[in-house]
Amino acid sequence: MSKYKEKSGKYSIIRITVPIIAVIIIAAAYLFYPDQKDGTQPIELTGVPTTPVETAFNRQGILSFNTPDGNLLTTIDIEIVDEEVDRQIGMMYRDEMAENQGMFFIFDEETSRAFWMKNTVIPLDIIFVNTTYEIVSIHKYAESLAEVQYFSNKPCRYVIEVNAGFTDKFKISEGDKIAWRRL
Repeated sequence: MSKYKEKSGKYSIIRITVPIIAVIIIAAAYLFYPDQKDGTQPIELTGVPTTPVETAFNRQGILSFNTPDGNLLTTIDIEIVDEEVDRQIGMMYRDEMAENQGMFFIFDEETSRAFWMKNTVIPLDIIFVNTTYEIVSIHKYAESLAEVQYFSNKPCRYVIEVNAGFTDKFKISEGDKIAWRRL
């Protein structure tokens, strides 16, 4: 009987200790690696450059901005970004983008998102678009190199980055629509 008590005491300690350690590990993971599924906590990913990389614009599609009743406002060439590491890099380290160009981010689902300008040299307008291709939020003149998060006002699935002042110049506003296609 004493062997049984001795074994059950060890097992009791293990049954208590293991869940406590598991909770500590999970809590540490949430603290140091916050959930980014909705894009609200930008992080540094492995594979994301920490020094400038020469990246030329890669025309992969065409995107038009239209009024809610279908009138064309303007059209741009787009570089399509639909992989997570590429979304984290975005416009980082690029020193120029033509007025008729933009970066088009595609996400798997519609949710609230945040973008930031860390290591982004060009000031941008950041346009958030929902699954029905309606512009739901615009952050104009996002400051270059700022580590400030720019949040969508409503859930979105797409984000477009264009040169700062673009949305003012072409009178693009919330409620307008986009249409796009790959080349």
